[in-house]
Amino acid sequence: MSKIKNTKNLFPIHPLIEKRWSTRSFNSDKRIAQEDISGLIEAARWAPSAFNEQPWRFVIAYRGDDKFNAITQSLVEFNRLWAPKAPVLMAVVGASKKGDGASNDTYAYDCGQAVAFLTIEATNRDIMVHQMSGFDKKALHEKLNLRDDLDVLTVIALGYYRDSENLPEPIKSMELTERVRKSPEEIIL
Repeated sequence: MSKIKNTKNLFPIHPLIEKRWSTRSFNSDKRIAQEDISGLIEAARWAPSAFNEQPWRFVIAYRGDDKFNAITQSLVEFNRLWAPKAPVLMAVVGASKKGDGASNDTYAYDCGQAVAFLTIEATNRDIMVHQMSGFDKKALHEKLNLRDDLDVLTVIALGYYRDSENLPEPIKSMELTERVRKSPEEIIL
């Protein structure tokens, strides 16, 4: 079971949203079952998208395989300190063109919704998800041998929570820091 950090909500929210947080502390000995990975992809598959284009693509990499190594090598140094302990790394890729070849201006937004659905399903299964922007997009695109119309949007670490005592500083302190969100007044225009 994953650790639940206090969210200090202003209003009641669904328990899965309350429970979700981005750990950097993964149990490197516990694999994710294939049926759980399939369930996460199924949840992402049902996300909404403009014109039902479904532009999301997922590169699923398991610790020890070539794709995992390629993703790990693309990470910035800070993320390389903790992310490779996760049993699964995933690159989220968006198709920048529609099925008819026209530009898809909403592909990144749509992919974000797919990742949100995947994240909520992962939380439901006690699988932790940490999304990262700290990676070399161009290098990863090349290492994964992706088509030009595919854009690597984010990298995700997936796994089960492990007590943060094993983390080096300053990651350990970051892990223990209270979760904070902007006030409604700051985000409502």
